[in-house]
Amino acid sequence: MRSDGVRILLQARILAMAATIAFLLVWLSPDARGEISASTVDEDLQGNPYAAGELLVTYEPGASEQAVDEIVEGAKARVDEELGALDTQLLSFPEVKHARSENAREEKLQRAKKSLQKAPGVKHVDYNYLRLPAYEANDTRFVGGDQWNLYDIHAPAAWDQTLGKGARVAVVDTGIALPHPDLGNKVVAQKDVVDNDNRAEDDTRGHGTHVAGTIGAVTDNNKGVAAVCPACRLLVARSGDFRGLFDDDVVQSIYWSVQNNASAINLSLGSSRPSWSLEHSVNYAWQHDVVVVAAAGNGNTSEPQYPAAYKNVISVAATDESHKRAPFSNFGKIDVAAPGVDILSTVPGGGYRFKQGTSMASPHVAALAGMLASQGRSAPEIRRRIERSATDIGPEGKDKYFGWGLIAANRAVKR
Repeated sequence: MRSDGVRILLQARILAMAATIAFLLVWLSPDARGEISASTVDEDLQGNPYAAGELLVTYEPGASEQAVDEIVEGAKARVDEELGALDTQLLSFPEVKHARSENAREEKLQRAKKSLQKAPGVKHVDYNYLRLPAYEANDTRFVGGDQWNLYDIHAPAAWDQTLGKGARVAVVDTGIALPHPDLGNKVVAQKDVVDNDNRAEDDTRGHGTHVAGTIGAVTDNNKGVAAVCPACRLLVARSGDFRGLFDDDVVQSIYWSVQNNASAINLSLGSSRPSWSLEHSVNYAWQHDVVVVAAAGNGNTSEPQYPAAYKNVISVAATDESHKRAPFSNFGKIDVAAPGVDILSTVPGGGYRFKQGTSMASPHVAALAGMLASQGRSAPEIRRRIERSATDIGPEGKDKYFGWGLIAANRAVKR
């Protein structure tokens, strides 16, 4: 059965409940059908996932072995598993599995299903549906109610669809404080562009560390905070410190992030002056199918801020717990909004602290982009889903304060 697929689901859920794990290991036994992936899982008309090219066939009590064999042979299927207690077989259809498109597989499987339903001796025919365990983080500060922001964007509901397995989100910022119990094993690569070495150590203010924790802190480990994208891995590029980040370092960090297979890049930084080099690097990322997300800025002004104002950047405004625009949040070229007031996340020294700013709002969106990338979606589709699934909380339609609205992770990742 689906051993590799189980590993993907279980690893993605990061130390999920032992009972659920045990159940899944029994349900999905070793060495049969390969990984659960976009190529092996299709969806019915209602969007429910099932194993491509497989049907569960239950026979009438007393059906003879010869009759069952004739049914299987007539359907051009093979028996992958016997569920003896139920008089049920798991049948796979090689012709269906080898079809390239999901539409073709669905059409062929539907024909096979209808044909089997008419066969004498067949009682029921069902898709082999994929059912995911409900995921709920047990991190102490999350359980304690300190992370209102995750519920505000419906992140827990999105986790039952995807945890972001396989996605890399780049944090182009002031670096990261390591070791931190909620960050250490989430960093797959780091670069200090300023000092030109491979240790992106954050300064004591911890701006980059806080941003990184919102995106990808270790989740469901009985300590600290949960992340928007629990299974996303982090690329960390130190491009400056609390005094600021120069364009040459930011540009190099963006290129480095793309070269290290980033799915999304978070830029919680900006100023009112445009730069050809900065815009070119953003466009380079977009052309390489990488989503770029940037903070709209904290001046409560409509003056364009860059890189947020560039076309190929998702510009993020900040909201509070009441869905009101944070008083410091800029307006004008805004694409979406996300929580940016009293956001609890990781800080240097192994601790946690509340911070506010559009810098805290932006990583929510970058993390959501990572979750969508893990579903195999392209940068244009990711942006479209983030924007069009948002909850309209301002003037009707896209507006200058909230853009398309407050991001809704559950709707964005829904297949």
